Amino acid sequence: MKYRTILIEDEQVAMQNLERLLREHTDKLEIIGKAVNGIEALELINSQKPDLIFLDIQMPGMNGFEVLANLEHLPLVIFTTAYIEYALKAFETHAVDYILKPLSQQKIQNALAKLEHFSQNPDWQAILQNLVNDLGKTTRLAIPFNNRIIFVDYKDIYYLKADNKYTEVHLFEKSYLINQTLTELESKLGGDFVRLHRSNIVNRNYISEIIKLFTRKWVARLTDKANTELPISRESREKLF
Repeated sequence: MKYRTILIEDEQVAMQNLERLLREHTDKLEIIGKAVNGIEALELINSQKPDLIFLDIQMPGMNGFEVLANLEHLPLVIFTTAYIEYALKAFETHAVDYILKPLSQQKIQNALAKLEHFSQNPDWQAILQNLVNDLGKTTRLAIPFNNRIIFVDYKDIYYLKADNKYTEVHLFEKSYLINQTLTELESKLGGDFVRLHRSNIVNRNYISEIIKLFTRKWVARLTDKANTELPISRESREKLF
């Protein structure tokens, strides 16, 4: 198998060194793109859907963990980092490889050997998702908007509402539409969020009251500008008390 590969590295010298080392492995890798920061990486990975990425962790604006946490397409990952303090034991536990800088041909060869073994595991996507959940926790959601990406703090999100394969993200008086489902977002959100209904997830900090309607249905009224009322399913009601 030849892995369609994207390189993400914010330092020019490090990127050039990585490219030089990977030239010895054209039988296994095809470099289809490069990104010099997390925002470029997010857009490039989602559009090109590579098999593999070499991902730097410490980058300005959006680190490697935040990139993974906001991806629509999750490829195989080889991390590159100069910082041993990035929970390397956890990387080993989840069987995803990493390379400590400075890079060398031997380190690349070892990583590719581990990659072959890892990619043959039928559960590799679940393993990588666990890694993202454990190490890639972020407090911000990246939202593509026009020709830029807006970062929204989770604490500023009032609720999220399903819209077919999309999700409406509602703040106090603004909303954005993103190309992710509620189910995909649910695993990224923290403990302040609760799923009230198959159509919505709400930040419990912004619930002002729970109302029982004459129809015997329940709704949650929020403290946003519109005083939004969201339906509560019977199964979800107990989560609020």
